Amino acid sequence: MGENQKLPEIAKDMAPIVNKVDYAIFRTKQPEEYAYSFPRCMRGIMNSIKMEKGNILKNDPEYSSDKKWLNDKGKAIVEAEVNSEMLNILDVIEEEKQKNPDFDIGMNNFNTFIENNKKISPYIKAHLEFGIKRALKDQEEFELSLKDAERLKIKLFSNKTKKFETKEMLILNVYSPLKATNVAYNTFQDKIIAAYNPDRNIFAIGIAAESLKEFRPTMKQLCIKLNRVEEEKRKELYCKENKTIEDLDKIEKIESYPDTEAFKGASKLNLISKAPIPLVGGGALIVQSYCNSINSFDEFKDILRDFAKKTHSLEYSSDKSFEK
Repeated sequence: MGENQKLPEIAKDMAPIVNKVDYAIFRTKQPEEYAYSFPRCMRGIMNSIKMEKGNILKNDPEYSSDKKWLNDKGKAIVEAEVNSEMLNILDVIEEEKQKNPDFDIGMNNFNTFIENNKKISPYIKAHLEFGIKRALKDQEEFELSLKDAERLKIKLFSNKTKKFETKEMLILNVYSPLKATNVAYNTFQDKIIAAYNPDRNIFAIGIAAESLKEFRPTMKQLCIKLNRVEEEKRKELYCKENKTIEDLDKIEKIESYPDTEAFKGASKLNLISKAPIPLVGGGALIVQSYCNSINSFDEFKDILRDFAKKTHSLEYSSDKSFEK
């Protein structure tokens, strides 16, 4: 709100875009165009500033104790700088909107506005350039991962046709699973993307929000499947006779987490409640547990292959179909 308690003109344009980004339904005509859009440019600038400032502060013991993670004081300084710079950009955008009511932040190449505006500092423009390069690289890495992706056929009940239909799940080997699922939504809206990093043993499995209504039961069943696997692995760990120090540390870590549900109603299925594998984003995303026991890409693929086979052999109608 401004001095006169009046909503900035640009807020009316920003609201629908921000809303779409929040619900992961912001789309561009071509995937690579996303790098030059208003939300990606702004995010790229923010991330670039955070990275640069954070790397500087990590070397100062006042802001970081181990040169790896910032302490609260360091985080506050980074956030303050990011907020200041982003507000400066928004002020310039608002001024442009006041002068030119037809100014549209939804333009295909929002970056050109920032690059050509004399009131925006070279500091911001440099971070924008880095952000665009990062976005294009993310898209390129995603497209490369598709070449070696394993494609599984899954069966689900379509609310549109009222029939069982065959869909695809893509299994990707990537550096950043969560980033891969986010990039994928601008390319595929009707495929489950299962991304895994073999080096860090982390994963993310997602579906675009547009298809969530159709895929929600399948995502829920997949979440159940993964938690059943996690449960069995933890039982093996707890029953192990000669536990190593690493085993004991993991058990202690598991027990340190409060009871929580993988998704609403999961307790009725007796799913694990200590750091379960959660289904988030309204049912659109599954991410690994804080105590994840899936330790290899091959194991991850085997679990998903088994799940895919069951979708063809079982016409499930309840949450109990994939419990075993």
